[in-house]
Amino acid sequence: MIETIELTKYFGDLLALDHVSFTVPKGSIYGLVGPNGSGKTTLIKHLAGIYRQDEGEVLLSGKAIFESPENKARIGYLSDQPLYHLHYTTEEMAKMYARLYPNWDYERYHYLKRIFQFSDQKKIRTLSKGMQKQATFWLTLCKGVDVLVLDEPIDGLDPMIRKQIRNLMIEDVTLKNTTIIISSHNLRELEDLCDHIAILEQGKLILARELNTLKNDLHKIQVAYKDMPVDFPLHNLDAISIKRTGSVYTVIARGNRREIFEQVQATHPVVCDFIPLSLEEIFIHEVEGAQND
Repeated sequence: MIETIELTKYFGDLLALDHVSFTVPKGSIYGLVGPNGSGKTTLIKHLAGIYRQDEGEVLLSGKAIFESPENKARIGYLSDQPLYHLHYTTEEMAKMYARLYPNWDYERYHYLKRIFQFSDQKKIRTLSKGMQKQATFWLTLCKGVDVLVLDEPIDGLDPMIRKQIRNLMIEDVTLKNTTIIISSHNLRELEDLCDHIAILEQGKLILARELNTLKNDLHKIQVAYKDMPVDFPLHNLDAISIKRTGSVYTVIARGNRREIFEQVQATHPVVCDFIPLSLEEIFIHEVEGAQND
């Protein structure tokens, strides 16, 4: 389990993280999302043990990460701008990582060599940008770590490679109980991959929940009446958005689906449809709600 407790970080006068507390269950795939400048990368670098917090705690299995070389060796970090020795080959980088990570897995390295299908004898600087990112992923997945911390990990890769990498991450979680934390702007991809989601806005954590629970608690309802009222008649709903287009109200509301349905039906609509919300729609409504508070 990895967790933050009242994590706070300043860069000069800028408050980058504001008392962020959340827990990532072991063996989960946890997505971090937020607008540009919300603090995602800063949080990721604390979870990877790169930044030291100004206040609060960042823990892996109850022990501090930044202060513990043992805990850092249990975490694999992949930046959105991967760092490696460009004049090294992938094989040479593997030998270096094998000295740094006590659980380095050469068997997995050779298994992944068949999947990524490019030579590990070529210097990394001679590879295309996409292949350089693949090489970094290849190396990261062989570190034998308990936690993978990934910042925009598959941005810029072609669809087939993205699918292969998603499958490899799921394989790690299923077979090794690896914990994966992903920061990404690609909400559609996270929706297919993650079982938990946290949303950051201006350095604050505005939401951290299981994805299924999140979807079950927020609803999009379209309602129409035979004689359209001037004002929407359901003032008791916990609505975060009400819009009228022609003869149809579109409502985004929190709460129990059955209770919402009963409230709407009591007003005798001619149409009452519940429409599934995508993660992207949930993200937009939650961030807009936080900005308006």
